[in-house]
Amino acid sequence: MQYDSPGRDDRSNRSRNKEWVEITNDGRRAVNLEGWTLTDEDGHTFTFRHYRLSGHESVRVHTGEGRDRDGHVFQDRRHYV
Repeated sequence: MQYDSPGRDDRSNRSRNKEWVEITNDGRRAVNLEGWTLTDEDGHTFTFRHYRLSGHESVRVHTGEGRDRDGHVFQDRRHYV
């Protein structure tokens, strides 16, 4: 987990995307994460849309905006979490 983006917080999307949490599937079988949620202690919630996490793979959930791709999904937030 990188809960505080390195460097100066300049409120840019690039800086927000340096905040992330990584989820790893330690099993051999794929897991469908659709509908799974991540929630912090302040009540910010992210719900996975269509994402299949293969066995022994990881995905990073970034705070800022971006295009989801293998290994990376984006919360599309305009503020730091």
